Amino acid sequence: MGEIIELSIPSTLESLDAVSPVIEDAVARSGFDDVEAGRIQLAIWEAIVNAVQHGNRSRANEPVELKFVIGTKNIEVTIRDHGIGFVPAALPDPRAPDRLLEPSSRGVFLMRAYMDEVEYATHPCGGTIVRMSKGG
Repeated sequence: MGEIIELSIPSTLESLDAVSPVIEDAVARSGFDDVEAGRIQLAIWEAIVNAVQHGNRSRANEPVELKFVIGTKNIEVTIRDHGIGFVPAALPDPRAPDRLLEPSSRGVFLMRAYMDEVEYATHPCGGTIVRMSKGG
């Protein structure tokens, strides 16, 4: 098992600025090249923004909990919100011709494209857990 970083942030857009250096540092220590690191950072960023905006509906008192497990050439990230959840399979394909000009709904698509594994689960106390991994 690699190094573990755990933190909890309020569900505000301002808190995203605070967590950005943590994401960059965790991914940099996992040993991927710059191109792959950028893709991983984007996938993590999208998952956190989804948890803040869609999961917790930007209610500052509802935390987003983050866990990074950093290895050599691998990283696993777990993100939990306290929202009502969603059905990932029900999300529209952002590549569909009628969706190409939509300004949103690309986060889950990018997460799946840039990470090796993306799994969703419901926490026993409520909320969605997203676990993503790359490498390993």
